[in-house]
Amino acid sequence: MKESIVSFNAGELTPLTESRIDVAKYTSGCRMMENMIPRIYGCAERRLGTEYIYGLYSNDVKGRVVEFEYSDAIAYIMEFGNQIIRFYYNGEILLDGAGDVVTVATLYLEADLFELQFKQKNDVVWITHKDYAPRKLSRTSATSFTLTEITIDDGPFLTRNDIANADEITLTSNVTAIDAVGTLTASAATFQAGHVGALFKLTQPRVNVKTSGSRAATGVIGEALDVEGTFTFNTHGTWAATVELQRNENSYGWETFRSFTRVSDDQVQLTATELTSNVQYRIYVSAYTNGTIYAEITVNSSTQDGIVRVTDYTSPVLVDTEVVKALASTNAEYRWSEGSWSGVRGYPACMTFFEDRAVYAGTIYDPQTIWCSASGLYEEFKEGVAANSSFSVTANADKRNGILWITSLENIVFGTNGGEWRMWSSAYGEPLKPTNVSIKQQSTYGSKAIQAIPVNDAVLFVDFVGRKLRELTFDSDKEKYVCPDLTALAEHITETGITALAYQKNPDPIVWCVLTDGTLLSFTYERIQDVVAWAKHPLGGTSATAESVAVIPGSTEDEVWLIVRRKINGVYVRYVERLHSRTYSSQADVFFIDCGYTYDGVAATTIDGLDHLEGETVSVLGDGAVFAMQKVSGGKITLTESVNKAQIGLPYTYTLMPMRLTSSNQNIMGAKIKVNKAVISFYETLNADYTDGVTTSTIDWRTTEDYDSPPNLFTGDKNVTFDGGISADNPFRITGSDPLPCTVRSITFLYELMGA
Repeated sequence: MKESIVSFNAGELTPLTESRIDVAKYTSGCRMMENMIPRIYGCAERRLGTEYIYGLYSNDVKGRVVEFEYSDAIAYIMEFGNQIIRFYYNGEILLDGAGDVVTVATLYLEADLFELQFKQKNDVVWITHKDYAPRKLSRTSATSFTLTEITIDDGPFLTRNDIANADEITLTSNVTAIDAVGTLTASAATFQAGHVGALFKLTQPRVNVKTSGSRAATGVIGEALDVEGTFTFNTHGTWAATVELQRNENSYGWETFRSFTRVSDDQVQLTATELTSNVQYRIYVSAYTNGTIYAEITVNSSTQDGIVRVTDYTSPVLVDTEVVKALASTNAEYRWSEGSWSGVRGYPACMTFFEDRAVYAGTIYDPQTIWCSASGLYEEFKEGVAANSSFSVTANADKRNGILWITSLENIVFGTNGGEWRMWSSAYGEPLKPTNVSIKQQSTYGSKAIQAIPVNDAVLFVDFVGRKLRELTFDSDKEKYVCPDLTALAEHITETGITALAYQKNPDPIVWCVLTDGTLLSFTYERIQDVVAWAKHPLGGTSATAESVAVIPGSTEDEVWLIVRRKINGVYVRYVERLHSRTYSSQADVFFIDCGYTYDGVAATTIDGLDHLEGETVSVLGDGAVFAMQKVSGGKITLTESVNKAQIGLPYTYTLMPMRLTSSNQNIMGAKIKVNKAVISFYETLNADYTDGVTTSTIDWRTTEDYDSPPNLFTGDKNVTFDGGISADNPFRITGSDPLPCTVRSITFLYELMGA
């Protein structure tokens, strides 16, 4: 009998499917796929090795790698450590002009690193965490970065005290002018130490709602007036002159808002709206001919909102402040609002951008609230009803599950512990604005606090226990988002739980995952081709575990970066490493060792530069030939022959074990099978072995090459034979650990069915 396996792009399948030949992906699945990547074409290709880049800032503290992608040509990797960031560019640690490592100090502790979420626009990355005020990391030059706390002067605010509470606590500011430094006093315990940095808004009776006067010459009419909201400007009398309505924002200086030239009794009647805070208006006669000009400005609001920022904490009833928006008076006021974000109320856990708005979500106090900035103004959160105004909305969920991630496609989508939600404009074709917001739950699977990743027209997120990767995608038939389980046929593979995700677009679409136990997984994901395939990637070396993963664009393909914890010479260390590129120009360039180093220079037998592998036994590929393994001593190894190029690093083993034979989709489970021969189709492969589960056999790879040179990478079919053993399990595997590539295109078995 003959059975061909022509595809492995279903990846490693759960052992629970071993007898399920009715499952469509059974024949293209594997019982074991380790350090082999299922490619969309159907073949299985050995994972590239990792290059050693640099030691982590501290071996004793976990780190996290994060992408900083300005463009496809300019991208950095950021290494977040305990209260520090370092950077990598073009495969090396970033140095400043003086040759020092570029570092940025942070407040983020080791325990916070994997809860940080990031969103980038151009040269700026926004960083959020539920316990820290949002910050921006800006690239100010090719070798310099700055981290600043985002300063928001006008919101968002909680519901006003007199509306939300039955108490009559009052707040009193002893200063009113913008930028004035003073105190804020509460009539009862209100403040906490965590209020430092928080905003408080006082809504007070407006002292001046009108300014007016007359003039028969050039100059100012009346006094300047604080204006916010709707106001009117009117003139009276018989005159010929040019009258200007002037505007002064934040004391930057007077500028003309409107200019009116009139003759005789032709008057000005203007109604306008001022949306910005800390603005004054005045009337100015810039040219005069004759008559007396009577004019007034009237504000159509009886109240004035003043805002102070807390700068220091004294007691539950007293804090120091600075005025960020002028107050009307120093009178006690019971109409006040506390800022939504602070050390007391918490900060947004996540953010995104949508239709040119900054969108924040998920504080501890308001876990289901989303705040949208004003359009085009990412730090403006003064709420209003105008189309471009800031606004907030709260998900009407049955349970108080906090928003853990948020992102945008055609709509805003977000996840909580209890389900996945959609937020969109209820007016078809209109952008989202304060008056047309719709928000509705889409599913009830629940999410983990790991930043979701948009992939084409879907969003991938981790479920609330960390075991499943789900795909949030719109179903036009159901007219809602659905969340199929992408681990349905590989439920075993994420057993310890996912802790990190990163998406590689090129050359194949692959989601890289790190598990709690340090296992590295790949998930080949091309929905259009119906490829959803998992594989495990045990790292070479002693006690090697992955702790973080990130992806940035590279010159020929996306670069996959890792933080790996290793035991080197008996001591645990942490290294930043990078998967090597698949592109190579000769056999000497192939890179299939982990934590590896490349020597490229004059012919030599002694090679140094291996301090990071001190005391370890390493594999060596020299000028395309496999050398005997060497132990690193003094940061060096010595070879028996000189080489111009060598790839040196820790060996790792790959294994490809297809599903049991099915006899042309007939269930022969339990039957005894005698495999006589197999034909394996390889592509650019060397030194792969095969095993029947008991005996490992080698393949003769040398064809026409001279015996004093290494065999060339082989493409074609290899016929392999077996010793005639009989098995019901068919434990056939292809495996290897030499520093050479292996790509398996298909396997054809010739066997006999021996009965039960």
